[in-house]
Amino acid sequence: MSQGATNKSLSSDAIRVQGVHKSFLGPTNTRTHVLKDINFSVSAGEFLVIRGPNGCGKTTLMNLIGGLDEPTSGTIHIHGQEPREVPVGHLFQDYSGSLLPWMTLGQNAALPLRLKGIGRPERKQALSELTTRTGLNHLPFDRYPYQSSGGQQQKVCLLRAIFASDSLMILDEPFSALDRNSRDRVIEWLQRTRLARFATVLLVAHDLDDAILLADRVLCLDGTPASIRDIVPVDLPWPRGPSIRVEREFLELRSRILDSFGELRR
Repeated sequence: MSQGATNKSLSSDAIRVQGVHKSFLGPTNTRTHVLKDINFSVSAGEFLVIRGPNGCGKTTLMNLIGGLDEPTSGTIHIHGQEPREVPVGHLFQDYSGSLLPWMTLGQNAALPLRLKGIGRPERKQALSELTTRTGLNHLPFDRYPYQSSGGQQQKVCLLRAIFASDSLMILDEPFSALDRNSRDRVIEWLQRTRLARFATVLLVAHDLDDAILLADRVLCLDGTPASIRDIVPVDLPWPRGPSIRVEREFLELRSRILDSFGELRR
């Protein structure tokens, strides 16, 4: 495989997670321990993909970093600040529940701009420019959420996350409701975003191939309570098209990540 363009050098840490534990108190006053001794950092402009089995705590970890919850112990800092002090573009796993039903898709997508005090003509222009760049300009922005499909709603949530922050995006399973063609177009746009260092991105991905296509590193979370099994660097050349899936380096990375979960030994 040609080496092509290599990863740009990454600057100082944007996110630092140190000694994080998370547990929840149940109805019978018993504690459920979800995360244990989580330690990692993310460089500014890095694209970190988090992968793990269902129910292992990936969304819990994203909510802690996004400032929606607090760790039971340990610390999280984003550019030296507490997570709740930092604007974050967050695409939730329950994307449909996060849309405001009385707003059109276009109004939902541009809501962060409205909250920043940006006027309607400027919001309309910004939405037009972003949807053209991402290939999402086919969406029926004049419809309401109940009039649209799950895939359309998820794309709107992605646009809203981009508008919410130009420095940190947290995307929790952003491709789950997308068809293959839409997924490939969004992945291609996210690759361009990553190369341009538009934002630091944390992405939870179920599909391992999607993870490798996008990531600078893949963090492997597993166990009960969950801990970090491995953090695998993805030293593949850019750009990464679909054909890379059959290359030896890609398959070797895939095997290493699967082995981190013991999936090759079962």
